[in-house]
Amino acid sequence: MSRIKDTFNQTFSEGGKGRQITFWVCIALAAILIVSAFVAIAIKLDKLETFEEVPTSAYARGSLDDTTGKIDADEADYSGIHTEGFYTVSGLKCLLNEDASISYQINWYDENKNFISVSNFTSDYDSATDGRVPEDAEYCKIEIHPNDDKNGEVSSLEVNKYAKMLTVRVDKKK
Repeated sequence: MSRIKDTFNQTFSEGGKGRQITFWVCIALAAILIVSAFVAIAIKLDKLETFEEVPTSAYARGSLDDTTGKIDADEADYSGIHTEGFYTVSGLKCLLNEDASISYQINWYDENKNFISVSNFTSDYDSATDGRVPEDAEYCKIEIHPNDDKNGEVSSLEVNKYAKMLTVRVDKKK
């Protein structure tokens, strides 16, 4: 250790102030390069994850009307749950858990969030979309119904349970 210290002191005492400036400039450049590398890595990692999952907290009790795509306040039907917000159809992927005891359907909406149509209830994505999304669909809402709910009505405590059975992914908002 003392040998390194001696070399360091000898280098700066022989080279004078010019070598000290050069040394600190090199240290500063090295620090800038390291920080730049970390920033570049962080940007690349952020771009790798291009989707977002619809959280279980996004679901509410109630079934959407098959003709309007809305909740009918006069005839509340709590046999299922639905996403409260609209989600982009870009990159839409629905993944059922292995032990899921639910069926789901996709309600399609245009760019102005006007209802277009609804898929059939299904237990797999390809059946729900018939392999395609309606041409003018920009948004969707997911509706989930349990296959074996004892009383036929989803309680507030059961919303999270059923929402966890289906993972819904869409492209990240830019």
